[in-house]
Amino acid sequence: PKEEAPPVQETAAAEEATPPVQEVAATEEAAPLDFDLDDLEAVRELTDAERKEDTDWIASLSKRMDLIKQLTTEDVKEREEVAEAKAKVDTAKAELDEAVEQILKKRVERKVKKLFEEKIEILRNCWSGQEFSYEGKHHSIKNLRVRPDTVQTPHPPLWIGGGAPVSARRAGTLGDAFVSTPSTTLQNTCRLIDQYRRSAEAAGKKPEVVIMRDAWVAGSRKEAEEVYGPEVLAAYRYYWRNGLSEFKSIKDESELTLDRIAKDRLILGDPEECLTEFQRWQEATGAESCLLRLRHAHSGGPSHGQIMKTIDLIGDRIIPYCN
Repeated sequence: PKEEAPPVQETAAAEEATPPVQEVAATEEAAPLDFDLDDLEAVRELTDAERKEDTDWIASLSKRMDLIKQLTTEDVKEREEVAEAKAKVDTAKAELDEAVEQILKKRVERKVKKLFEEKIEILRNCWSGQEFSYEGKHHSIKNLRVRPDTVQTPHPPLWIGGGAPVSARRAGTLGDAFVSTPSTTLQNTCRLIDQYRRSAEAAGKKPEVVIMRDAWVAGSRKEAEEVYGPEVLAAYRYYWRNGLSEFKSIKDESELTLDRIAKDRLILGDPEECLTEFQRWQEATGAESCLLRLRHAHSGGPSHGQIMKTIDLIGDRIIPYCN
C-alpha cells in the first residue's frame, strides 16, 4: 500500500540521524534479501521467457547470417563469372580491333603503294621528252609534254628514301638508288640497305646506296655540340612526340639527350673525328654518296653563316680524304 509522505520536518530529522557512510554500508551488507518465494518464481519465469526470446532471436539471426553467407557466396561466384565473361569479351574485342587495324593498314599500304607507283611512272614519262597521256586509278593526264628535256639520259637517277623495310624494298623495285633516313642508327641503316639490295637485285637493277646523315663539322667537339646540338634535338623531340619507331625505346622526352642519341647516329665533332665517322659509315654500308642535313626546319637553325663555315670545313678537311 502506498504510504503518505511524512512532513518535511520529519524528513529533515531523519536525514540528520543518518549514520556515517561506513556504518550504512555495513548495515546494508548485513541485511537479509527482502523478497519472498513468489517473487523469486516470477523472476525465474521472466528470466526463462527472456532467455527463450533471446534464444529464438539468436536462432533467427543465425539463419539470416547463413542466408546472407549463401547469398554472398553466390554473389561472389556470379561476380567471378561476370568478370570472366567480361575478360573474354575484352580479349575478343582487342583481337577484333587488332584484326580490323591490320586490315585497314594493309588497305592503306596497298593504296599508298599504287599511288606511289603511279607517280613514279608519271615522273618517268615527264622526263621522256615525249608527249604522253596517262590513265590510272588515282591520276588522269591528257597530252602532256614537259620541257626542257633532261640533261641525263634517259633521265635523272631517281633516288627513293625510306625508314622502313617496305620502303627500302619499294626503292629497290621502283628507284635507281636508296636514301636512308638521317635519324636511323648505323645498325638499322645496314638492315634497311640489305632489304633494298635484295629487292633491287631481284628486279634486275644495280643497287646504289646513299646515306643521309645529321652532321656538323666544327673546330672542336664542344663547339659542334653547342651550335648543332640544340637544333638536332629539336628535330628529334618532334619525331619522338609523333611516334617515330626509331625512338620507341625512349619512354620520356627528358631522356632525349645529345649523349644518348649521338652514338651511331650523328656525325659530330672536329674534322678528324668526323672524317673517321664518315669512313666508318661508308665501310659499313657500302654507300657511294652521302647527304648531310645541316639545317633543321623544326628550329630554323643553325644560322646561314654557321652553315657556310661548316661547308668550308667539309670541303677542305673531309671530302679530299673520302673515297
